[in-house]
Amino acid sequence: MSPAEGEARGAFISLSGRVLPDWIDSNEHMNVARYDQVFDAAESAFYAFCGIDKTYSRYRRGLFRLEKHLRYQRELRLDAIIEVHTQILWTDMRRVQLFHQLWNRDENYRAATMECMAINMDLDQRRAISFDVSHISERIAAMAEEHGKLGFPEGVGRSVSRSPVHRQGPQGA
Repeated sequence: MSPAEGEARGAFISLSGRVLPDWIDSNEHMNVARYDQVFDAAESAFYAFCGIDKTYSRYRRGLFRLEKHLRYQRELRLDAIIEVHTQILWTDMRRVQLFHQLWNRDENYRAATMECMAINMDLDQRRAISFDVSHISERIAAMAEEHGKLGFPEGVGRSVSRSPVHRQGPQGA
């Protein structure tokens, strides 16, 4: 079994680490900006595994993020051991929809999620194109097929909302 096949059998572990002292804010937990940083690093690691890294631009190709939704579920404190799992939810081989889950491994809970959509671009023509570099398109297709067997994690497709009790309008908010 190749490394690609092994990694595709479950959600991809795209980042492992620890909450560092300079990530802590005045509320004594990880600052919201650091969640973006962690998810960005995890997403970059995932795409690098697929072959989309700094060398991808030599093909005059690049990924543009179209949308993201970050959901904070539980706080992360100093020195917490963290891990991000990344799963392809969907692709049409031009766009890729990912779901990242940030886990506190010390206490085994999901602290946050980020769902996002990116599109593959021709950097010369500045237009969307299908993945046309074979080793990249093959890796994404294989991972998407395996990740499709995992089902959707809780929270996929969420939007910003208030509880039904508070949906009475501005006077009831």
